Amino acid sequence: CSPEIRESILSRISIMRRRCDLILNQERIDLISMTLEDAIEAHPRLLQCADVVVDWFATEKYHTRGLASARAARQKLIKPGGLIIS
Repeated sequence: CSPEIRESILSRISIMRRRCDLILNQERIDLISMTLEDAIEAHPRLLQCADVVVDWFATEKYHTRGLASARAARQKLIKPGGLIIS
């Protein structure tokens, strides 16, 4: 492949590795393995903790109390004036 394509691929790999390093850093990321509704109840610090929430799939798929409840829970994450991207 051409040098330009190779550099582009290496750049993308570097970005993905940095993202993985961030996600796996337990000092910066708290992985909570439960539905969003349950997580908000168990961890009230999540309330209004986010400026932006990106949710491409989870709310629609992983809910235990109905879709409306999951969407309401997702809304509780947002700070006033925040944004949900879904």
